Amino acid sequence: MFQSRQINEIYNLVEVSFATFTLAASNAGTTFTQNTNFVLNNLNSPFSVATFALGDIIELYPSASVGTVGGLVIQGTPTSTPGQLTLAVFNRSGSTITPGAGQWICVAKRIAPNLF
Repeated sequence: MFQSRQINEIYNLVEVSFATFTLAASNAGTTFTQNTNFVLNNLNSPFSVATFALGDIIELYPSASVGTVGGLVIQGTPTSTPGQLTLAVFNRSGSTITPGAGQWICVAKRIAPNLF
């Protein structure tokens, strides 16, 4: 039986951060990694560094300017540096994909430690 819960009961911290970068061209069937730093509020200042860290749940969303990412499997994994992701990109299409430069949005969720 499902029990209804408020989102803040499950995720006690949800952080939205931004980064603008270009993914490298990806050949069919290949994987590459790339490190990227994210900031809060789209500001580049020492006080706006994203705070997500190891163990957080990461969701990545490209803006329209990035263009085609269909066929790419992109997974972001936090590094030991707060606000930095290692992006693992796998091209499962049958051709080379070259996304454009653009802004990416990262939604990081941290599960409440007292949930379980």
